[in-house]
Amino acid sequence: MEVIAIIQARWNSERFPGKILADFDGKTILRRVIDATKASDVELTAVAVPSSDRKALCDAIWEAGVPCWSFPNNLADDDVLSRFVRGARLVMPKWIIRVCGDCPLLWTEGINRLIEATKTVGDHIEYIGWKYSNGTKAVTVPNGVFAEAVSYEALLRIDKDVPLNQKYQAYHREHVTSRLYEWAEEVASDNCLWLDVPDEWEFTQRYGLAIDTKDNLKCAVEWHKGDTAQRRERKPPDVLKLTVEGITKYVPTSREVEDTWSFIAKRSDMSEKLIENLKVGDTLETRLAFDGLVHVAE
Repeated sequence: MEVIAIIQARWNSERFPGKILADFDGKTILRRVIDATKASDVELTAVAVPSSDRKALCDAIWEAGVPCWSFPNNLADDDVLSRFVRGARLVMPKWIIRVCGDCPLLWTEGINRLIEATKTVGDHIEYIGWKYSNGTKAVTVPNGVFAEAVSYEALLRIDKDVPLNQKYQAYHREHVTSRLYEWAEEVASDNCLWLDVPDEWEFTQRYGLAIDTKDNLKCAVEWHKGDTAQRRERKPPDVLKLTVEGITKYVPTSREVEDTWSFIAKRSDMSEKLIENLKVGDTLETRLAFDGLVHVAE
């Protein structure tokens, strides 16, 4: 196979347990993600779930007409990378489209554009993602719209390069592709290709459309109503605006230091005043602060 899609999904969620089976305007969140992925040009769509969530999710996945990939109990729930590798080895595709299961507004055409890109890139390209006009990588914010592509060979290499037994590597095993594009920045490699986010989706840098809480779900459903043009012209509810709490989930604090704020102070050019504002939890507009990892506004 040339290109397959793997949707990562789990039942357990600290803020919203069972969220992917919650109703989103007539369908479950997971079913919307599956349908949007199947509507693309991928040759196979599969859903990878932790073994602990197999009973809760597999029936819904099979009812949607796609396989449920769940592997032995020795895999940690957060070790998404191992599930991707084991699933991909079943079919050995050239490319894998990574999709998150909590994104009911997933952009199908975006998946097709990733697939088209895989057909024209050189052999040195191992990862294809999206980048906003200010340089922010879409994968570093919970945009809820964009998928990403990683080559099968790169996925196998990441699995070898990121040990299972090292705490600071847990972030990379959970986020699957993060080690690949962060390494590319560290060594100035050209193994990543970044597609430009279309103008109509630029707002997703400031408003996270991935579902994280019940309030977030309610507002996202309301925003979803109406035709496509109306949705994009209409500003999403303020509750969907990215908050510091949401942003810091994407900061790999355990990778280098234990203290989130020490990490930010050490690795960004933010002022002391801005750091204090972050600590008290102000809602902030989003822009690139450092290497696509921390997004803040003045």
